[in-house]
Amino acid sequence: MKTIAIIFSHSPYGNILGQDGLDCALSLTSCTKKIEIFFIGDGVFQILKYKNPKYIKIFDYTKKFKMLKILGVKKFYCDQISLQSRGLFNIYNFSFTVKILETDILFKKLSNFDHILNF
Repeated sequence: MKTIAIIFSHSPYGNILGQDGLDCALSLTSCTKKIEIFFIGDGVFQILKYKNPKYIKIFDYTKKFKMLKILGVKKFYCDQISLQSRGLFNIYNFSFTVKILETDILFKKLSNFDHILNF
């Protein structure tokens, strides 16, 4: 069975890439359980707990990330440098549990996947 890595590298606002990536991940769970999710760059903003998008009149799709766990996706990773450069040090600000990896380890892990999708 093929392994799939889904990378979220864009912020949740100003574009639809994050929502498209989440919809793609949710759809792929019906085909395979070998999916792992990565948050790098501005994608780390996808997992912040305390957001209030109603003030900018958009739907908060990020709450659906928890559905991935229910559907069998168990591994979520976040880039340590991306978090530090954005001042996000407190892991209690995340919506769900993610494993924080150093950048070189994260990219080494990505090299083992059959398919990589970036959103």
